[in-house]
Amino acid sequence: LCVYEQHKDGLKKGDIAQAVALTINTVEIRSGDGNNRYYHRDTVTSMFALRKDRDAKDKNRLLNFANPAQAFIEMQAFGAALHATVLKPSLEAELLPILSPRELLELRCSMEGRRVLDALLYGMATGEVEFDGEKFLRRDVQDDQRQFCSTIAAADLLLQNVRDKPGYFQLLLFTLMEKQRLTRNFSDLLSAFRLAPSRAYAHSDQIQKVLDNSKHGLKIGPRDLVILLFDNVGFKVLGRQAGYDQYTIFNVVIITEAQLKSAGFYRDDDASNRISRKRRHTWRDRIKNVSTDEEKTQLARQVFGINATDYEILSTCVLEDILFAIDYGEELVAGNRSSITKLPRFDRIVNELTRDIMDRLSAVGDSATSSTLAASTQSQASAGIIPRNYLPRDVDDGLEIAGPGLLNSVRDNGLEDDSGAVVGENRYGRNGTKLQVEKIDLSAKSSVDAIMQYSVTFAENQLAEWRRTKHKYPADAEEPIASTIIGLGCDGQPAAQAQRILFDEYEVYRYGNDSAYPEHLFVSPGGFHMVLKLLNVNGEIFEDILREIVGAWRNSTDKVNFFIWPNDPNQRKLEEKWFQLASNHVAVQHLRKTKGDKVTAVEVDDFMLERARQYPLCALFLLENRASKIVKLMINSERMGDQTGCVKHFFSAMRLAMPLFAVTHKTDYMMLCTELLIWYDCASDAERLIYERFIFTRLTANGKSCFHDLFVELSVMDTRQVCGRVSVKGLETKLKHAAATIPTVSGRDSSAQTLRGNAGGTSRHRTCVNLSNDPMYCQFYSAVEKLEAMRIWSDEPPRIKRKGRGDHYDICDGEILSVPGGELDASILESHKIGVDRTQEYGIYYCIDNYGKSTRTQAEVDLSKRDMTVDSIKQSMERAMILGTSVKSRDFQPKWCTIALIKKEIDSHCQDLQVMGKDPTEAPSLQKVSSKHDMISALIKFRKKIFDDHPGVRQDIETRISEKFEKARQTTKKSRVELLKSTLFRLSDSVRSLDRYNAK
Repeated sequence: LCVYEQHKDGLKKGDIAQAVALTINTVEIRSGDGNNRYYHRDTVTSMFALRKDRDAKDKNRLLNFANPAQAFIEMQAFGAALHATVLKPSLEAELLPILSPRELLELRCSMEGRRVLDALLYGMATGEVEFDGEKFLRRDVQDDQRQFCSTIAAADLLLQNVRDKPGYFQLLLFTLMEKQRLTRNFSDLLSAFRLAPSRAYAHSDQIQKVLDNSKHGLKIGPRDLVILLFDNVGFKVLGRQAGYDQYTIFNVVIITEAQLKSAGFYRDDDASNRISRKRRHTWRDRIKNVSTDEEKTQLARQVFGINATDYEILSTCVLEDILFAIDYGEELVAGNRSSITKLPRFDRIVNELTRDIMDRLSAVGDSATSSTLAASTQSQASAGIIPRNYLPRDVDDGLEIAGPGLLNSVRDNGLEDDSGAVVGENRYGRNGTKLQVEKIDLSAKSSVDAIMQYSVTFAENQLAEWRRTKHKYPADAEEPIASTIIGLGCDGQPAAQAQRILFDEYEVYRYGNDSAYPEHLFVSPGGFHMVLKLLNVNGEIFEDILREIVGAWRNSTDKVNFFIWPNDPNQRKLEEKWFQLASNHVAVQHLRKTKGDKVTAVEVDDFMLERARQYPLCALFLLENRASKIVKLMINSERMGDQTGCVKHFFSAMRLAMPLFAVTHKTDYMMLCTELLIWYDCASDAERLIYERFIFTRLTANGKSCFHDLFVELSVMDTRQVCGRVSVKGLETKLKHAAATIPTVSGRDSSAQTLRGNAGGTSRHRTCVNLSNDPMYCQFYSAVEKLEAMRIWSDEPPRIKRKGRGDHYDICDGEILSVPGGELDASILESHKIGVDRTQEYGIYYCIDNYGKSTRTQAEVDLSKRDMTVDSIKQSMERAMILGTSVKSRDFQPKWCTIALIKKEIDSHCQDLQVMGKDPTEAPSLQKVSSKHDMISALIKFRKKIFDDHPGVRQDIETRISEKFEKARQTTKKSRVELLKSTLFRLSDSVRSLDRYNAK
């Protein structure tokens, strides 16, 4: 009535469209008791008028304030009343751990997380009366979702005025800002608008977290086991003195006494069933009893050679791939393109068991991922799809998500630290891992030495603590595992450096009392980098044919190089699987044309073998097929087993891969492989179990096993997300802070998640692969088309496309190994066989006759890289011509031209003179020649005189070199038949005879 009387005239004249009165009544008891209580009532009323804005172009501005100045004063008073009645009561007593964007949205949509302030602001912003939390979680209502997100963000900004700490929204932005390289001015701007915490808060937060991390330290019991995993991380230094700041990241993995007990250790009450800690033998004692060449060869084959089991594992992998191509032949036919074809994860299939698992997962799907919301507020469309910051609980498909709400779910999924705070169980929590960063250069020998000494000292301190507290344990209690094994894990370079340090240490101290390292110190080379090295070896050997095949879908040299020489195995394996499937599919389809639809895996393999016997190019493709299966075995050994990987498959793949390392000059990995095999051969049951269960692999955040060096690489990734790649002022402090906070922040690599659900998307845990229905974007169809065009697996001779435009091909039906781009040395077909011989020679010389020798040269055992590409053969021929005929000093200057090669050429000229019946008395005396320059001068002077006196010598040398390379290109069917009888090509007879691979 009051507001009507005040604005009556304006309403009647039409100048005012609406008169508004906003009233807040508050009542509270001030004093008194019983019936004598005194009540206090306070009323705040704000009145203002709205008029029609006839000139407004925006339909949302049809009404405007009649008197804006008066309305401003009135609303300020009304807002002040809301400050005490709505804003302050909306404060939350306690904040949960920092949430991701999606989790913040779910929290505010849940009953536990709703605030009155959110309702007030949302109603003001949208004009809607009803609140539907489930609607905001769906993907198909993005506009409503954005409105609600702006509301909850605005609420946190308003609440910042009545509390001294940032809210969820500010903390969320703060965690995202930590990963970015923001300028100080921009950070201050966000802080000024209260979108993010201030610089002072960020600094104090960093200090507090580092102090908390230092205060708690590492809590390790005397019977725990500590495994030190480490890797280097470099930051680029910009400026005139450019370079790299090198740091080392340590993952300190703590295997608790309880975990060791569950693995079978520390059976204090049952001494008869304890796991043996006695080593089977020591290698040095074993090789002392080997004297004859036959015994040495037998020992080398036994430890380093490829055995029957290895060939059976490889054969099973090959035939399972062929069987998969047979079983899914209809789905793979190019005509079936009406929709996307879903296939099981055939890249994970290496035997019958894995085939059954992949088929089952593809049929029923992986278990859904639970949400942190209660069932009453969870949208079924987005359940189980959004990546969490916390470890999800698996539930059955189709079941509702159980649980009393976000708070309890987070606590159920997390771990409590010493302060009672809940920490999400990410991969650090799963593995009991602490993160440390030190400014040391891992490429330096002294750095590796210091890390090894640190591990030994750590174990000694544990044993000292055990002796001090031994009275608390039973009298016959087992000693700590630290007295049996001291475990370290890293990639290839520091592992090789550590092995050389141990060799040198033994030569000086013989592991005596003065030695810094006990005999049970073990440095494990990681499988991730070994897979990467093997992929690069595969690219070196088969570069020419891979360029032709991969070029079908990668249209530039750089893109093809990205595949052939990867820096990460994922660069290769995502496309390699389609190439291998295409190869088997083409062979199956061509065989079906002659034998009908019913063919077996053995028949397809025999068909491919017969093609390899007839044509050298087909033999090269078959060798690449076998090499790719070795890579596949090593990759999948990481995920096989019960969350621990499969050491058996890894060792088999490693023994199969060593011949490839031996023909590509991978000296460090030859040493690492032989030493790992020696250690495992001598290790006790306890050492083997520790390696298989706790060192070989670690667990990722979702419970999948990964190689221990990949586990450290993930920590490097976490660190780079926070600190970037460039060295800046204060980097060391920032790294210390990152090391202190990363293990306590769950899902550091996935906190910037989408707010929206993905109702139509697939799970993160893929249980199938999609074969695209568009051949233009599918590597499988591109590879099939290329293989069919080359006629690799057909009834006609293979062919290669000529360079240039047009579809012009050259038939490859001769005895020359022709590949796209030129001709290869036929010995490439025997590269694995040559590598087997080299591996045996390497094992005898360095592991039996001269064990402990840290310097290993090509003159002792030949591990030189063979010429396996057209370009390398051309280069070798050019170098041979230079060495044999050149009289120009500058031709001998490159590093490849060594003094030994120059001496060899002088001796060759002397032999040529003797063959011609001439006395080589004018040959230079090499006893007084020491420098390369003098050696070159002597050769040129001697050669010029020979060419002047005997003009035909130069032509004879050139002819001899040309004939040598021409002969090397030739291969005969007889030699290929003998080569293809080897088990590598023929496969294991015991596996080939199985009904599974012979049933139609």
